[in-house]
Amino acid sequence: MSSSDKVTKVCAKNGEESENVVTKNSANNNTMKNDTCNNKNRKLKLKDKVFVERKSLIHEMYDVQHIRNIHYIFMVLLLTLIVNHIVHGIIHEGRLSLHITPIIQNFSDGHLALVGWLIIFGLTLLVYPVFHLWASTYSQITTTILKESWNGLWIAIVLGYYYEVFEWAGTYVTENDLTFTSSFALTVEATRLLMKTHAFIRTNVTKLHNEKENFKLAPFRHYLEFLFMPTLVFRDSYPRTKAINWTSVFVYFFEFCGCVFFICYLYNMYFAPDCNHFKVSSSFQLKDFAWLIFRNTVPSLGIMIIMFYLILHLIQNLFGELTRFADRQFYQDWWNSTSYDEYYRKWNVVVHDWLYNYVYKDVFEAFNLKSPLIPKLLVFLISAIVHEYILYYTMRMFYPVLGTIFFTFGMIFTSFRSPQYWLISVLFLYSYGLGFSITITSYVIEFCVRQNPCAANSTMIPFDWLYSKTLFNDCVN
Repeated sequence: MSSSDKVTKVCAKNGEESENVVTKNSANNNTMKNDTCNNKNRKLKLKDKVFVERKSLIHEMYDVQHIRNIHYIFMVLLLTLIVNHIVHGIIHEGRLSLHITPIIQNFSDGHLALVGWLIIFGLTLLVYPVFHLWASTYSQITTTILKESWNGLWIAIVLGYYYEVFEWAGTYVTENDLTFTSSFALTVEATRLLMKTHAFIRTNVTKLHNEKENFKLAPFRHYLEFLFMPTLVFRDSYPRTKAINWTSVFVYFFEFCGCVFFICYLYNMYFAPDCNHFKVSSSFQLKDFAWLIFRNTVPSLGIMIIMFYLILHLIQNLFGELTRFADRQFYQDWWNSTSYDEYYRKWNVVVHDWLYNYVYKDVFEAFNLKSPLIPKLLVFLISAIVHEYILYYTMRMFYPVLGTIFFTFGMIFTSFRSPQYWLISVLFLYSYGLGFSITITSYVIEFCVRQNPCAANSTMIPFDWLYSKTLFNDCVN
């Protein structure tokens, strides 16, 4: 059920209740009840995020012996792949080689990324005492004009802080020429910490306005724990487990290393040879590029499924275990989705909860909207901008393929339904793999073509940096 349908039902329910009350009271009471009902209708409230103790869906699936054995089969396949690489290196190269040089190279400047993260993390810690200063001063102000002026000043400061952190992280990545992995990690962390900052501020501002004299800020220790918890929605308390399961922590870390190796393997097998070709070729045809998109559908789908397992299952559960965070619903059964609307809600529950609570819900309630179109557009717009920000500073190029796919699949195909469940499931999964292939292949090839001397020396056109070098240069036939 969509948010708009839920809101409509709430309105209808409020209306029915008011009618029953009206028939039982006098004319004066009728007016009062109608005013109350109208007031409720003007201030519609969508549901809030509720945290409960629960396991991740994949862990629930492991309770079935057959599913757990399938998991073991994939672990054996990964182990076989690693052993084959070791044996191949010993027999054919005379040395132990896992072909992980790209991984080592991408972590070569990890110390610089760590320094950048420590600076951003330090600024995030300062948010707590600064907010405490604002809240304590606000509580002592009695004049409405002074309160509005004080709030306006701090809103400008907060927005400026958001912008400066985004800008500083991108500048730091560029000036220090960080590698792909380090750039990606730092920009993602800057985004994550800013989302947590906004969640902390937004939640406590609402709490202050509601509780007023009884307002009490959560202790700093809780704020510090929140920065490491696998959630972006701030609460004064969360369900917690009794102890850390260190065996699970070890298993998560082992599987994390295996997933990184597998992603590197797929890249070296399918994408690296094509990348090297586009780096040196003096002429190439667009039909070759089109063929690569369809050919890479399977490996691209494999990479994205592994990244889902790595980021949303392993890393989130790892930090959930270390922080004893008990609500492990970081994703839902997105593989059963039959539309992109359903998929976007289930793929990444952590980010979806933040967008729902602090963008969609806030806009919907603040403007008393009857249709979810505007907040939905804003959610997709913010998602596209942030993704493009991360990719721009990670790959040092503006190539809005992912942003375009966000809007086309997000806004055009989100409501597509079909009575033939099996047909729409097959079409959705194929389009899912094809979309990832378009994204990964486009970025890899564009990145490599920009390193091609032929493309670099191609005819310059106005706003050259906005154009795709893969499609617009003298090397393309």
